[in-house]
Amino acid sequence: MRLLNTEPVELKYFADNAPQYAILSHTWDEEEVTFQDMEQGRAKDKKGYTKIKNCCSVARDNGYNYVWIDTCCIDKTSSAELTEAINSMYRYYREAEVCYSFLSDISTASDFSQSRWFTRGWTLQELIAPTHMIFFNREWQYLGTKASLGDKISERTGVPQAILSGAESLESASVAQRMSWAASRKTTRLEDRAYSLMGIFDINMPLLYGEGHKAFVRLQEEILRVSDDHSIFAWRHTDTRSDGGLLAETPDAFKDSKNIISWNPFTPYNSPFTVTNKGVHLDAPFIAQAEGGLGLVILHCAEAGSKDQLVGVYLRDPFLTMEHFERCRPQEFTLINLGRFSPSQYPTRNLCIRLRGKVSSRTLGSSVSKDQGLQPGHSTAGDQNSTTDGVEDAEGDEQEKDPQQKLFLAVSKGNEAVVKKLLALSDIDANSMNGDKRTPLSLAAEAGHERIVDLLLNRREVDINSRDKSGLSPLSYAAAMGHEKVVWILLARSDIEANSQDAGKRTAMGQDAIVELLLKAGADPCAVGYDTTPLWCAVVKGDEAMVEALLEYGANTEAKIKEGKTVLFYAVSLGHGSIVRQLLKHGANKEERDEDGWTLLIAAVSIFADTTDSDMLELLLDEGADVEAKDKDGNTPLMHGAWCLTTAKLLLARGAEVNARSKHGVTPLMKAAFYKENADVVKLFLEHGADPTAKDESDRTAASQANDEAALILLRGYSEGS
Repeated sequence: MRLLNTEPVELKYFADNAPQYAILSHTWDEEEVTFQDMEQGRAKDKKGYTKIKNCCSVARDNGYNYVWIDTCCIDKTSSAELTEAINSMYRYYREAEVCYSFLSDISTASDFSQSRWFTRGWTLQELIAPTHMIFFNREWQYLGTKASLGDKISERTGVPQAILSGAESLESASVAQRMSWAASRKTTRLEDRAYSLMGIFDINMPLLYGEGHKAFVRLQEEILRVSDDHSIFAWRHTDTRSDGGLLAETPDAFKDSKNIISWNPFTPYNSPFTVTNKGVHLDAPFIAQAEGGLGLVILHCAEAGSKDQLVGVYLRDPFLTMEHFERCRPQEFTLINLGRFSPSQYPTRNLCIRLRGKVSSRTLGSSVSKDQGLQPGHSTAGDQNSTTDGVEDAEGDEQEKDPQQKLFLAVSKGNEAVVKKLLALSDIDANSMNGDKRTPLSLAAEAGHERIVDLLLNRREVDINSRDKSGLSPLSYAAAMGHEKVVWILLARSDIEANSQDAGKRTAMGQDAIVELLLKAGADPCAVGYDTTPLWCAVVKGDEAMVEALLEYGANTEAKIKEGKTVLFYAVSLGHGSIVRQLLKHGANKEERDEDGWTLLIAAVSIFADTTDSDMLELLLDEGADVEAKDKDGNTPLMHGAWCLTTAKLLLARGAEVNARSKHGVTPLMKAAFYKENADVVKLFLEHGADPTAKDESDRTAASQANDEAALILLRGYSEGS
């Protein structure tokens, strides 16, 4: 690191074993002194030099010969040095003997909390990391220390005094709490809102200026790799335009999460997260809602002081498979008292939840009001079959029908209001059977009355697996009638017998061939419903037999369903190689592109490049995929895969152009050089004739963008030899 000698004021470099030093925390003002100013002797001509001179003077008076100041101790023209410095920033402040906080915009102690210093992103870690910290006003007059001003600092920042003083470790605060401290802070560059938090979470990652909000998403993805704290998902924001991802786009989403603590009442420890290209896999209880596909995941975190109230966030299952979920209703999270639910209503499941991406076309739960969905016995769903028409008929003559008969009649007619009223009676039997041994739940499931199914299931005593004379369960009836959403609600329960058999030894799953039933009845195989087709559903489920049946019935392979993609795109993205071959065999367009101009090959490279499985890439290449087809920004598959040696080798072997250019003049070599620990790919490209002297539209070469020392040495060697 570089340090500034306090007398004379000049820079010195220390490879290791740096001497004791003081460090400055401040907000940038006009004409700050840069590294180049110090090197070229023009530092004294700039306004910012006064701050440097005064800092050195204070340090010298305190017995320190060296100080570190970010403005002039980092060569910001070197992307490699800037990346290293930002990744090391927290350590610099933690290892300093003392930190001087210079509040250039206040004069008196009474204005202390009003300083702009408290609003900046970078100063959060500069506040927490140092052991000793002294505050000065604009005239460099003493205001106090972090210890003496602890109560004011804590009130202003939200950081507990115990953490400020070091009595408690930073790790004792949950992820949500630490994020909340940054919620009101700003940085000049959007990406720095994420980069300024890396030290707070002990994370190292490359800097990608220009990625915008994605920087904060990347930070959270890195946190997931080292933490099992569910509070990272306990956020909400007012922007209703959600991308369906489980991760927040900005620290502002954690503004209301300052009291959310990690808490797991189910097991002594949280299962670790598993992050894949499909999302994050976590084990957590899940409460299904009446509207098919909507539910609440119960996170292992709670509000401090209310550990009986766990945090829940809304998810939707766009495919109705209980396999892949996405977040919805991001403007809220909910506190849930599990004592009001039976354990079978919130079974622990392994959920795969999308981390980021475009919102799906289906808008499950978008119309559910805030007050719905958490009250046992209160439905959250819209049910087109439920109505209050004929309530009087259902109630009928009090002398002619007893409550049990009224319940059967109300369920049959879909009269939700009457069912709710009758279920509130103390002597009503929700498990009563008619002459065919059918229960109210059995009748509601057969009729597809989602709201009524939910009302009945909220009764603890209701038997979800009741059988009629034919041995048919409510699930059997719902599946046979094609009520997919009712099937989904039933399967969401932990006490469901999904493989139960009727009197004819048939299981409900054997009858759950809804698409096949429709086809045999003459339904249009190209029909679109809920922005999907039967073929799309079969592809997503990976059902090769159903895909083949639909293709034989003439299903349209070119229909663009969700996000402007065809079923072939989904088959490639999900890694269903056999189905990809089926679709291509039936004439699917192998040169299809999505809304971003991505080809099938680019999508496959982006998804499977970091895996050991190159089968999908080889399949597409064997089928004649264009290895030079570019996306909207002019990036080729080789550029997308420039960080993976196996993928790069495969594409080069198939004829990829190593000196291709994007719209911005970027080459595959520049892409490869940017990634850390990627020297093998850089070497591969150079050996295949990549031009190390090529420049992009910003006049940058691969060497100037390199973030890896080994790659930089290779690039310099080839440049000098060219």
